[in-house]
Amino acid sequence: MKRVKKGQLGYIKYRRTFHLIFAIVLFAMAITLYIAGIKTTGDNKNLLTIVAIIGMLPASQSVVTTILGFRAKSCSKELAEKIERKLDSDMISLYDLYFTTYDKNYPINHIVMKNNCVCGIMDKTKHSTGDFEKYIEETFVKNGIKGVSIKIFDHTMEEKYLNRIQELQKLENVKCEMQEDVVRLFCDISY
Repeated sequence: MKRVKKGQLGYIKYRRTFHLIFAIVLFAMAITLYIAGIKTTGDNKNLLTIVAIIGMLPASQSVVTTILGFRAKSCSKELAEKIERKLDSDMISLYDLYFTTYDKNYPINHIVMKNNCVCGIMDKTKHSTGDFEKYIEETFVKNGIKGVSIKIFDHTMEEKYLNRIQELQKLENVKCEMQEDVVRLFCDISY
């Protein structure tokens, strides 16, 4: 299985598959330790049983991560191809980000950044793009990131999003030091 980094197309599918395989391996190890403990001592009251029980914790966590991954959807190939045709080398492009908050989850198919402008397109969800923009702006303030404008488009506004990417392409490229901080923040707070 080829490794896909966060922000690359197909990341959600990769992470879902990775954690599923990881959970199976961890459960198999825990069960093997439990059986080995019973075989060697003839009873389940041994140190290997305790290790096997503790080994179930990371396995269970991996199952939870896998289940969350099934709720998140990856950016479609068609949309990704349209986006790739519009991007230029000065733009920072991130795919397949799934932001979770205490109240809501926001599936973001793609985010593009040039200079201090960030725009993205949200996958089908019952939550508004305005709520997500407000969440990101608050997160920027908490992390000391200032002067970044953000616009998120709904999945029904695909053409407007592609037009916005073309508008960003026309902007003169200005070196912004906060771009790396924004990308790091997006990767840190998303699934």
